[in-house]
Amino acid sequence: NYSQGYYRGDRSNYWQNTCLSWTEWLIEAAKERGDWFAAVEIIGDRAWTFTLINRPESLAKADLLFQEAWDICQQHDLNFKLNLAINIGALRVYQTRFEEANSWLNKAEWLWENADLEAEEKTRKLIHICYYRGHIFYKTDGGDRARQIFAEVLKLATEINWERAIYLAKDWLADIDIKQGNFEGAESLLLEGLEVAEEKEDKCRAAFCQRSLARLEKGRGNREKALRFAREARDNFQSLGMRKEEKETEELLEKI
Repeated sequence: NYSQGYYRGDRSNYWQNTCLSWTEWLIEAAKERGDWFAAVEIIGDRAWTFTLINRPESLAKADLLFQEAWDICQQHDLNFKLNLAINIGALRVYQTRFEEANSWLNKAEWLWENADLEAEEKTRKLIHICYYRGHIFYKTDGGDRARQIFAEVLKLATEINWERAIYLAKDWLADIDIKQGNFEGAESLLLEGLEVAEEKEDKCRAAFCQRSLARLEKGRGNREKALRFAREARDNFQSLGMRKEEKETEELLEKI
């Protein structure tokens, strides 16, 4: 699912050549001068970058960094701990360690209830928590509970006019529709998303829409349409350096 990032070039190279190269130096510099507040924030940022790369070796690095950040973040305020708990929960989702993910999201929810945030920011954080809970239920319960959660994400995101979260919720709801055989409902959501993605020249968003449309047409028995959408998605993932998604789409092509 399209969950992070808007880069139109090779995202992995972007992260490797910019974010990761300078955050390592910044962490060491902060530690050397004893600035642990700065160090833990940069460690958290670096861990999240490794999470977004979403490859086994990068997730392992993220795990170690998040452990270090959590161990030394106790002097930070609840808002920082809230962000960290959400991101660790997300990492556990990507690692398919769903029980641990739920534990971290429960921790994040407690921090959210007690954090001092402006109303819109508080809603954004709740959307993040619900989003990853929905992901877990999508993978574990067949879709009904996930549908309820992503419908709530869509409602909350619409209230604050958060376009990206609105799209993400619709994307998941479309995938749930496909999974449950509601092809017309899914098609409406996906074609709307693809149109917006193409208008904004957002290859990442377009690729996920195209892959979902390929699954939809496969479910309908429209092999040629399914192949076309899957190839377009694969090519977009390839151009973005999204190797995991490219491989998954190749596997889909083999099944069509």
